Amino acid sequence: MICADPNDPHATHGKQNRFTTDSAAGRYLKRIVVLLASTLIILCPRNAYTQEHSTDQPARYHLIQVVDPHTFVEKINEAADQGYRVIAMSHGGVQSLSAIMERVENTSESYNYLSVPVPVPKFATSGKVKTEFEEKLNAAGAKGYQLRMTFGASGEGILDLAIMESNSGPHQLYEYALVTPRGLFGYYSNDQLARLIAAGYRWAGTAGGPQQGPLIIFEKLRGASGSQGSSPGKGPDAAHQRFNFPENNIIRSHLPEKELRKLAAEGARVVDFFGSPKQMILAMESTIPPSAPCEYVVLKNKNLASPLALKAKMSEVEADDLTRAGRQGFRMLRLSATGPPFVMEKLPGSATHYEYQFVSSSLLPKLAEQLNDASLAGFHVAKMESFSDNLLVIMERTDGSQP
Repeated sequence: MICADPNDPHATHGKQNRFTTDSAAGRYLKRIVVLLASTLIILCPRNAYTQEHSTDQPARYHLIQVVDPHTFVEKINEAADQGYRVIAMSHGGVQSLSAIMERVENTSESYNYLSVPVPVPKFATSGKVKTEFEEKLNAAGAKGYQLRMTFGASGEGILDLAIMESNSGPHQLYEYALVTPRGLFGYYSNDQLARLIAAGYRWAGTAGGPQQGPLIIFEKLRGASGSQGSSPGKGPDAAHQRFNFPENNIIRSHLPEKELRKLAAEGARVVDFFGSPKQMILAMESTIPPSAPCEYVVLKNKNLASPLALKAKMSEVEADDLTRAGRQGFRMLRLSATGPPFVMEKLPGSATHYEYQFVSSSLLPKLAEQLNDASLAGFHVAKMESFSDNLLVIMERTDGSQP
């Protein structure tokens, strides 16, 4: 504020001239006020949306889609060098490979990837495929690479791959063992599984096409044995763990929902639903003594036709269906099989709630934009699937409460 000097004989103390002793000074005052206001606007924090979309802020998600497997891994490693990590993969469109990579929050961490193809010689036996694939996995594991995820048993003639990951931290070495199905209906040997579990191996994933049947990949830290060796986040003590493969009597392509519920009531948990369209397999893990039972919800397309209808009408599973179950504490499991059905699990005593959103597009730039927009609302990628030429991404959001 500029006031007149009371000692100045030329000063006027009237009300109308109190803030206007000089016209130039008044203009100067206005400029100062405008500059101060502009400075405050610039210094005020912007909202989250503006921050996420600023040009100097890298996008949370980065998408890749190529046809050649070698180029695919090259593109993944290029993005990894820029601070991204693989979180989802799928066969996208017509014999192409797609991946979603997420920005790594810890800038001191970096990742590197290599691919191990499932061998498909023209006249290969399942035993030869198992041996060759196992050797390649162990060669990568001896260099500090761990199985990240697989393109397994697509049944579409597309090359099956295992993607191995190594980080910039202290390297741990890994060993791998494969289990192949036996007989016409693809049964797995309980004795072989028991020996691997007793040796410290844990379930790591599945791979393989319909020719040799689905392969189960087991993993352990090199040098570990028995219950002393457990791969990070891989189940209970080996001595008290076993696997069950419940199935329908005849139809092998459907989820055996009745058997699932029966075993779940006895304390078993779903591990995976995998295989080819003609031979789908449900794997469940149980412990001795049994753990507290989990609850399961299976969401699948429903036939809305009346008995007299000439053409059946199917109601598809929508994101709202998953959200309704999620608000009751059920969380979608990330199974190998393409949904639906979607299997949702509720842990004993869990108080966490979940919300889901579907994002779909045949154009990668548009899909990436939708993913990054959804991430601003707290959603993260849960699973990616491919349908014809479209990629479908299932996004998940939690309320943050803990069991």
